[in-house]
Amino acid sequence: MSEQARPTPAVNTVAELIDELRALENALSPGNGVKWFVRLYSEVTEALSLELGAGDLEDPVFLELLVLVYGNSVLNVCEDMERRAQRIARAWAPLYERRHDHRVAPIQFALAGVNAHLNYDLPIQIVATCRARGIGLDDDSPQHRDFERMADVFQRAEAHAKRWMLTGVLRRLDRVLGHVDDRVAIWSLLRARDAAWTNALTLSHLAGAPELAEDFRDALAHTVGAFGRGLLVPSVPGIQRWADLLRPA
Repeated sequence: MSEQARPTPAVNTVAELIDELRALENALSPGNGVKWFVRLYSEVTEALSLELGAGDLEDPVFLELLVLVYGNSVLNVCEDMERRAQRIARAWAPLYERRHDHRVAPIQFALAGVNAHLNYDLPIQIVATCRARGIGLDDDSPQHRDFERMADVFQRAEAHAKRWMLTGVLRRLDRVLGHVDDRVAIWSLLRARDAAWTNALTLSHLAGAPELAEDFRDALAHTVGAFGRGLLVPSVPGIQRWADLLRPA
């Protein structure tokens, strides 16, 4: 499928966000690694939508706003990769640079994107969402408890992604020619999500020192970007044709 630059309007509901993510996934070719990140992120968002509708949250308005804020940030980053590369943050640069490298497995692209999103974007968006709601980032707060309740959603999404992106012939080839399992094993979506709240607390405490806050964001972007490069090291060198054939439909 040919790829076309798509406008990414700000979405105002979780249902609209899911529609935009699915449309973006369909617009990206299987040879573009961003597609596999968007697929994983879409599944996480759909699962979060079900939790939001279950009625078990203490502050569902906060969590819905957070889902929308960082969902819109994902749409904007993906648009930047296609239309405004000069705006891409260092944390996202590895995915942008490697997105057409057919030696990298789909699961690596998916986790590298989520790594950038959770470890860099999410802390910034948590702070912005709390400020918009006029609330603090206390660990013992309804908002943090709701955030923690979402842990199962992320665990299930990560496990599911590893099943449908690292299966069959690609897994057998990896045992002989690459180290996809090794790269996947060093990263945990759940640990990254937990770290996001801690980093958001740090940013919140630095609110009165904008220069220090900027230094912290820069350091975070560098660290997250470096880890992303590690996740995207080619795992099946020399078998580009097989990589094309084995990517999930």
